[in-house]
Formats: sequence, C-alpha cells, structure tokens
Amino acid sequence: MRIETPQSTRIAMIPTRLSLSQFLCYREPVEVDFQGIRLACLSGENGAGKSALLDAITWALWGKARSNSDQDLLSLGAREMCVEFAFILNGQEYQVIRRRAIATPGSSGRAMLELHARDGERWRVLSGNNLRHTQSIIDKILGIDYDTFINSAFVLQNRADEFTTKTPAERKRVLGEILNLGEYDQYERLAREELRRREQEIRSIEQDLEAIESYLQILPQLEAEVAGRRRAVDGLRAQLDDLRQRRDEVVKTLQVLETAERVSAQQAQRAEQLALQVQERERQRAELCERVRAHEAVLARAGEITARFERWQQLRQAMDELNRRLHERQALLAAERRLEDGIRREVHCVERELHACEQQIAHCERELARLPGLEGERRRLDRELAALGDLDGEMQQIQAHLQELQSRRGELQAECRRLKEQMQELKGKIDQLDAIDAACPVCLRPLGEHERDRLKAEIESQGRALGDEFRVRRAEIERIDAEQAERQTEMERLQHARAQRDRLRQELARVETQLAGLAERRAEL
Repeated sequence: MRIETPQSTRIAMIPTRLSLSQFLCYREPVEVDFQGIRLACLSGENGAGKSALLDAITWALWGKARSNSDQDLLSLGAREMCVEFAFILNGQEYQVIRRRAIATPGSSGRAMLELHARDGERWRVLSGNNLRHTQSIIDKILGIDYDTFINSAFVLQNRADEFTTKTPAERKRVLGEILNLGEYDQYERLAREELRRREQEIRSIEQDLEAIESYLQILPQLEAEVAGRRRAVDGLRAQLDDLRQRRDEVVKTLQVLETAERVSAQQAQRAEQLALQVQERERQRAELCERVRAHEAVLARAGEITARFERWQQLRQAMDELNRRLHERQALLAAERRLEDGIRREVHCVERELHACEQQIAHCERELARLPGLEGERRRLDRELAALGDLDGEMQQIQAHLQELQSRRGELQAECRRLKEQMQELKGKIDQLDAIDAACPVCLRPLGEHERDRLKAEIESQGRALGDEFRVRRAEIERIDAEQAERQTEMERLQHARAQRDRLRQELARVETQLAGLAERRAEL
C-alpha cells in the first residue's frame, strides 16, 4: 500500500502498522501489520469494517473521517477510543497516536495526539506543546491536508464526486497543493522582496553619489580655507610657546617669594613665643616673693600659734567625748521605741488571728452540717451516671453504620447516573433508527426495515433491563435514606444524653471537691 504525497511522485508514504481499539465496529483491540505487503486489497460484506480501517488512518493523521463528530466514531457504549498508525516517509519511520475520550457527568472530555520518529530501537518524541502544534508538525511532514487527500489519493465511500462538487476556488486550492504550486508562490514572494531590497540599495547609492558630487564642486574653496586656517594655527602655536616660557619665569619668581614669606612668618612666631615666656617668668618671681614675706610673718607669731593649738586640741577632745555619750543615748532611745512598736504589732496580730480562728470554726461547723446532704447527692449522681452506660461506644457504632450507608448511597447514585446515561444513549440510537434513511450506528451503512426493527427491539430490550435495574437502585436509595433518618434521630438522642452525662460528671466532681474540703477541715478541727 503506497500513498503518494503531492510534493513529488518519487516520494511515497508506506504504512507499516495500524492498531485501533473501540473505533467504530472494532470494539476489541485490533492490529494490522502492513510490512512486506506491496499491494493490498480489502474485501468483505457490508458492515465488516473495511472502510473503518481507512477512516482510522485518516482520523489518526488529521483527526477527521466520514462522520461529523468524534463521538460518532466511538463503538456502541464505549467511552474512549485509540488509533496508532505507523508509516515510512523519505526513509524515516513515524508513529502517530491519537486518543479521544468523551465527556461524562463526573469528568470532562479529553483529546491526546502524539508524534514519534524511529531512532534505532526506540521512538523519539516529536510532539508539540499542544494538540494544534502537533497537528501542524504532522501536516508539515506529510505535505498534504485531509481535504487534498480525499480529493486526490483517496476517494471516500459514496463521495466519488467530492472534487467536482467543490467551488472553483476550492478546486484551484486542491490542485495547487497537489502540484505544489505554493512553492512557486513562495519563490515569487522572495523575488519581489529581493527586488524591493535592491531598488532601495540603488536609491541609497544614488543619494551618496549626489552628495559626493556636491562636495567635489566646493573642494577648491575648502582646500584654500584649510590652508589659511593652518597658517593661523602656526601663528597661535608660536604665541603659545612664548606665553608658556613667560609663565615658567613667573612661577619661579613666585616660588622664591613664597619661601621668603614662610621664613619671615616662622621668625615672627618664634619672637612672640619668647616674649610670652619672659612675661610668665616675671609673674612666677613676683608670686614667690609674696609667699616668702607671708611665711616670715607667720614665723614671727610662732609662740602664740603653738599655745592656741594646744588649747584647741583640749577642747576637741572634750567635744568628742560629749558627742559619743549623745550617740549612745540616742541609740538606747531608738531601741526602746522599736521594742514598744514590736510588742504592739504582736498583740494586734494575735488578736486578729484569734478572731479569724473563731470565724473559721463557725464556718466549718456550718459546712459539716451540709456533709450528709452532699454524700446523698454524690450517691444520686453515681446512680444516674451508671444508668447512662457506654454512650461513646453506641455513638461510634451508629456513626460507623451511617458512614457505611452514605458510602453505599454514593455508589448507588453513581450507578443510577450511569444507568440513566446508558438509557439516554439507547434513546438517542432509537431516535436515529426512527429517522428516515437511518444508518447502522456501528458501520454507518444503510439499514433495511427488517434490520431496523430488529435493532430497535434489541435496544428497547436493553433499555427495559436498564430501567428495571435503575428502579431497583432507586428503591434501595430510598430505603437507605429512611434508615439514615432513623439512625440520625438515634444519634441526636445519644448526643443529648452524652451532654447530660458531661453535666452530671461536672456536678459530681464539684460535690467530691466539696466533700474532700470538708474532710480536711474536719481533720484540722
């Protein structure tokens, strides 16, 4: 089997393998190996699946076939179909894998397209970023699209006039793709672009030539102006050299003057420092003379000073003795006051503790009077708690049973939805069979009256069986709902009882705390 591409009659696409599953009448996986076959002929009765193989090839390569939608290509009752097609083109083996799953109430439909190339013993991935990108890569490799293929190398069943019924523009497009006329359009476009680029370069060169000619006309004038400016520059350079020489002489003179000025400033500063030192020495000499005169006056009064110093020492000793006695008396008075304050505080504390003990004794007597009532209340709470029993165990059992019922109800609802979808599909097939010129849902061939009635009876029988199963499931769901309501009521009763049990436990803990406190007070008394 050879499929000629439109680019060259020497290039042919050679199929090597076709694998399909749940595609039209092929519900089970089927694989066709074309290796070693140079010429193939498909023969069989109507509806045997001959055209389905060709539809699988076109659907794998371009995602198109005779049907109007992918859902019509699915086998009856199937949810997902898959076709794998391998072929050799230009000495390279390729593999295309296309899958399609229809949408369901719980999930969305999805489509998948993969392209691989043989690389030794493994396949190298050539798929694009998405389905559209991958399809464009396949079209580029094949060099032909679906419409051109079915109007040139492949004739669809009952559509032999496909090419003649097209509009002139469509026929021109198909012939252009077959003869590869688009390549010449590409050459024409490239030639026009090159022509425009060359014309633009010529215009640019002409503009440059015009500018050069204008410069050549004023060239003698520019040369004379340049010579004059060069002479002026030479004169300015001579003046600059003279000025630089004069500047060097002035700089040398300034450096000599700056040196002399620094020396003069240093000498003046040294003279000022010496004058200040002389003044400081004169002041120190005057102070020393004054101190010598004062010391001489003190030495003249030495006898009087010695007598007065001895009298001062005697008075100082007497004063120290009086101060010591005063401090001892003050310490004794302070100790006396502290002792009196301590005695008063101790007396007050004893009186306060005595009063508190009297009050505590009276309170304990009142509390002890309540002891029989608290013990009776504790026995009552113990009886009520024992009557409530193991509420947590019962609640866990009911909760587990409710979860089992909920899980079973979810399973039944999912089965009901599935049965309802299957009944809707069967209803759609019955509507197709009731239509005029109805075709077989599997092989798409026209049906006779007898075959249509037989298929309709089979589908109605399947629908009744699904309906009976659906009603059984609905009855079981209603039973589960009733049982869930009963269990929920029982759960609410147990929750109320558990809340009452918690309150009783808190009350019992409070009573036991009071009893323990009374026992401790009784022991203290």
